[in-house]
Amino acid sequence: MRTWSKRGFILALGVVQALATASAEAQIGNRIRSRVQNRVDQAVDRAVDKAVDAVVNPAAAGDPAAGSDVNGELKPGEGAWANYDFVPGERPLFVEDFATDRVGDFPRRLRMVRGAMEVVEWRGGRFLRVSSDSDFEVVLPQALPPRFTVEFDLYLPRGNGYPLELRVETGDDRPGYRGSGLRARYGVLYCGAIMSGVQQGDMEAVTRLSDVVTRTLVPCRFMVDGQHAKVYVADRRVANAPQVELGRTERLHFYVPASEGYEALIGNLRVMAGGLQLYTAESQTAPAPPAMADVLMEKGRVATQGILFATGQDRIRPESTPTLTEIAEVLRANPQLRLLIEGHTDNVGADAVNLTLSERRAAAVKTYLVTEAGIAPERLETKGYGEDRPVAPNDTPEGRQQNRRVELVRQ
Repeated sequence: MRTWSKRGFILALGVVQALATASAEAQIGNRIRSRVQNRVDQAVDRAVDKAVDAVVNPAAAGDPAAGSDVNGELKPGEGAWANYDFVPGERPLFVEDFATDRVGDFPRRLRMVRGAMEVVEWRGGRFLRVSSDSDFEVVLPQALPPRFTVEFDLYLPRGNGYPLELRVETGDDRPGYRGSGLRARYGVLYCGAIMSGVQQGDMEAVTRLSDVVTRTLVPCRFMVDGQHAKVYVADRRVANAPQVELGRTERLHFYVPASEGYEALIGNLRVMAGGLQLYTAESQTAPAPPAMADVLMEKGRVATQGILFATGQDRIRPESTPTLTEIAEVLRANPQLRLLIEGHTDNVGADAVNLTLSERRAAAVKTYLVTEAGIAPERLETKGYGEDRPVAPNDTPEGRQQNRRVELVRQ
């Protein structure tokens, strides 16, 4: 005979006491209902546990989505991506995909502050799994410039509703404390299920998200120019903050609320110098980044980090929309301009595979400009160079990031 759980016994005891004057038949009926409810609760708990296991180890759970990338089959310009205006910076400051870390270890290039974090394999890549309230730091090679971008992919299971905080240090105090005095010394940007203010009145949440960032891997992006910051989750700009007091030191501090059963996954972390001018009063006093057309006309070529592809594929990811739109606008504004589209890769993988991939990616950019932007095909040529023309050493993640690029050459 099945034994009673402690919870079931307590519930049944409460029923007996509440119905002491009822008939014996009614008492038996309530006991049966209590046991049925207990079994339902246990079944739900088992289902949730199985779902959580699938999140952190999909191969073992037979996850059919394993191997898919962040954005499914969406294309640039589709749906809300048509209004997506995030453009990454041009120069990598810190890039990490955890590919060189051992599964089960804390990443070597991050700084642990507190919590429970480890590298896991998921969907063909490596991610940082966070399973308790945790803090970690990204240590940069230099202080953040006035204009920078931060990118990462985020998975929040089971709709925990917690934000992920990105704190930018403004003082010498060590982080890791939650007191209001220390928090006042940090600018805080939020990326998660619901956007919140940096300080009261500083950040306007233009969109509130609920299930958008749960049970799927979504890109989270921050674009900062002086005191102006924009935050993006998936295909939406979720916050526009024109007056944010963000510091400029050599550290980025992440706080991730999580717990057992509510683990977060973070991957493909990039911190880039540069980015779009956001047109605040402070921005107007600083030199604007040169426009793509200006660089093309002056130097004859321009490299972009803003065209992203699915891993190992030539399918353009939808976050590439702003950069592709800018290229199309340059071509429309200069009817006589002809471009060679070059594809370049890092040195990871076989030479022949990289060469073929770079050729296909360059061709994919041309196809988009012709079919989606209406550019005459005779104005565009393509060529892939694979790993043959690096612009930085391939022995660091930052160097490899610079080498994975599309270049436009004026003909």
